[in-house]
Amino acid sequence: MNGLGDSNLKKQNEELRDTFMERWTQVTYAKTEDAFKEAYQQLKIDYCEQPDLLNYLNKFKYTTKEQFIKAWTSQHKHYGITVTLRIKGSHSYLKKFLSTSKSDLFSVIKVVSLLHAE
Repeated sequence: MNGLGDSNLKKQNEELRDTFMERWTQVTYAKTEDAFKEAYQQLKIDYCEQPDLLNYLNKFKYTTKEQFIKAWTSQHKHYGITVTLRIKGSHSYLKKFLSTSKSDLFSVIKVVSLLHAE
């Protein structure tokens, strides 16, 4: 295949991947169990011609949905931390409250104390 054909194929694959990831994001951010079931069912219908993908999702993602789907994770207090690396999530959450990179040590301690009290 020539360079142009490879380029078009690569672009098409990227578009397909991006479309799937948008759809998967909709599934993972479903706010209720019913919304999740509906979005997941529609995803399965739309990708029915890709059984390997669906088998993977059913085996490795659906069985652990309570660990990362918003409909379940929102039932537990997690202070907005939704990453698996705790320090990264904590750092991000703290930065939201500091709202500036020019805070003095007293301001940081005050914000950390407020967060800890929640």
